[in-house]
Amino acid sequence: MIPSADTILQLIVQALLLGSIYVLMAVGLNVIYGVVKAINWAHGAFVMLGAYAAYWLYELYGISPYASAVFSAIALAAIGAFTHELLMKPFFGMRYFRAITLVVTYGLAILLINITRYMWTDVLRGVNLGVPPATIGAISISRPFLYGGLVAIALSILFYLMLKRTQIGRAARAVSESRKHAMLVGINPNVMSRFMVISGAAMAGVTGSLISTIFAVTPEMGSVLGIKAITIVILGGLGSYAGALIGGLMIGFAEASGTYFLGARYQPLLYFLTLLIVLSIKPTGIAGEE
Repeated sequence: MIPSADTILQLIVQALLLGSIYVLMAVGLNVIYGVVKAINWAHGAFVMLGAYAAYWLYELYGISPYASAVFSAIALAAIGAFTHELLMKPFFGMRYFRAITLVVTYGLAILLINITRYMWTDVLRGVNLGVPPATIGAISISRPFLYGGLVAIALSILFYLMLKRTQIGRAARAVSESRKHAMLVGINPNVMSRFMVISGAAMAGVTGSLISTIFAVTPEMGSVLGIKAITIVILGGLGSYAGALIGGLMIGFAEASGTYFLGARYQPLLYFLTLLIVLSIKPTGIAGEE
């Protein structure tokens, strides 16, 4: 069955909004890699914690997830600081730093997911705002997708401007290019790496709040979103802001179109096929450096 023009337009809009949320999630992971030069495997678990924070604040106090995103950001920033100081910083300069960081953050992810499972079990939860979809012309857009996508777009742009236009952003980019050269001009790489890990964790918290209105909130989402975030980062190119943008949108399109044409069960297959095709053409990712 060939979809109508209105259906195709609705799929495109939904893919853009969902992809924008994925962009925010991937940017948080990518900025950590850009400065620290290691992947934080616990990033998906951070998103999960942000989703649970939003859920419980809504369930117990009626606070909108878009308002509680501030709390989620602060809480996850604190966890990010802990992660940097105890699980990353002690290994700086070691020969196998990247492998060590990958292993210890993977362990952190397992710990957080299982603590969450112990506290709240595997019961499916989620924030139901109970609002009708927004209608624009002939297309109907879910408001959680609309609000979440717009918030994600705004935050992604603001963070990009911070990296490009502010002194701290320029310092972070200097450390990303060369820690030794950054030290020669008076930049402390440890301070910048701490700042980026905290920022990335805060963005994960906000992403969790936005996702709590769209997907079911469960402990297992920590694993699923972690794999998805890493897939997006590799697809776009490790350490590339533009790559996170392109990768997030591509996965958004793959999921939206795949769900419509094939069903939700084939979503993972579609985005891994996307990753396989891109890496077979450009092994460093779409915007990754050779």
